[in-house]
Amino acid sequence: LGAVPLVPEESESYTAGVVWTPTDTTSVTLDYYHIKIDDRLALLTNTIGPAEVADLIAAGIPPAEANLLLGSNANFFVNGFDSTVKGFDLAIGSRFSVPAGDLGVELRHNHNKQDVTNVAAGTINASRVFDLEHQTPNDRTLLTFDYSTNTLFSGLVRFAYYGDWDTTAGLFSPGDASDQYHYSDNILVDLEARFAIGDHFKVTVGGENIFDTKPDQEQDPVANFLGVRPALTSPFGVNGAFWYARTTFTF
Repeated sequence: LGAVPLVPEESESYTAGVVWTPTDTTSVTLDYYHIKIDDRLALLTNTIGPAEVADLIAAGIPPAEANLLLGSNANFFVNGFDSTVKGFDLAIGSRFSVPAGDLGVELRHNHNKQDVTNVAAGTINASRVFDLEHQTPNDRTLLTFDYSTNTLFSGLVRFAYYGDWDTTAGLFSPGDASDQYHYSDNILVDLEARFAIGDHFKVTVGGENIFDTKPDQEQDPVANFLGVRPALTSPFGVNGAFWYARTTFTF
């Protein structure tokens, strides 16, 4: 049926980075990465035709049994494709003295891109290749302001940026990547306040995605029919705002 022994996946990666400390309270880090993975495993779908039936009979399978398999599928794992991911991480952090406390500011940005090559016939289709290369945003940024009085109060505000992304209908796709859907970028805001009560108690209240930002509406008509409304492949989920409160006691 065409199955051959598997070979181990092989990966090759390298990184390079620089660190710059322009002041005692500021640091800048930039890292580049490149990860290549060869012979990645994939499931191959092999339709059994007359040639495969003849091979089964030649291998000793009784003709009556071999002919029962005509038109069926044989699925097995093969070394199906290669992939390369490359990108960079940027981190800038600094602390400032402000009235009644300290303010920490941190910026983190990631940019990455994945390429899929050498796809074996009968394994992942064009839609799956498209999703692997485009379903994750190329860019994500976090900007955090963390304020502390070193006594009663501390808190933070965080802005999270997710770049735009594209996808097919996945399981419901025709497989040729003709059904490409585009979804726009978004900014989410988190807020947290922390109160120290005495030496042992701390009360924290906050919210994630406090403005209840949702991704674009799902564009795949089959998913819509099944009740999916916000984009199912959203990198930040579909549940909207989340609020929380917790109490910590140390001893």
